[in-house]
Amino acid sequence: MPMPNWWAVRVRNPGEFIRLRNKTISNGIQIVHGPLKNPPKKKNGKGRASGSHVQAYRFNVRRFKERSQVTKWLKDNNVKYKSIEEPDWKKYRAQQKKNEIYRDPYKTLRTAILDKIASNRLQFKPIHDRRRR
Repeated sequence: MPMPNWWAVRVRNPGEFIRLRNKTISNGIQIVHGPLKNPPKKKNGKGRASGSHVQAYRFNVRRFKERSQVTKWLKDNNVKYKSIEEPDWKKYRAQQKKNEIYRDPYKTLRTAILDKIASNRLQFKPIHDRRRR
C-alpha cells in the first residue's frame, strides 16, 4: 500500500522477519529492519549470521521529489533492491491542503468573506452615529 509522504524501496519480504522496527539513518531517509526468522549461514560456514537486517528503505518526498533521486542514492550506496513503490501523490496533495488550512485556519474564512464582498452578496450596514448633536 503506497504511503503519501514516502518512497518505499523493498529489499526483502516482510514475512522473512520476526519483527520490524523503523530507524532514521539520515535526513529524510529511514530504514525498516529487524532479525530474520531463518538467518543465512556465515561466510566461513560456521553458525548463523545473527543481528538486524534491512527489510526496506523509506525516502521522504520533500527531499526526494523524483524517482531518479532515489535510484541515484541507492546506486551510490550499493543497495540491491527488489522494487520501488511511488508515494500516493493524490493523498500527499490532499494532506498538503489540509496542513495549509491548519497553519492558517482563518485563511479560508477570510477568502470566503472577500469572495462574498466581491460578489456583492455581503453588504455592510452603516452604524448609527451616536455622537451628541
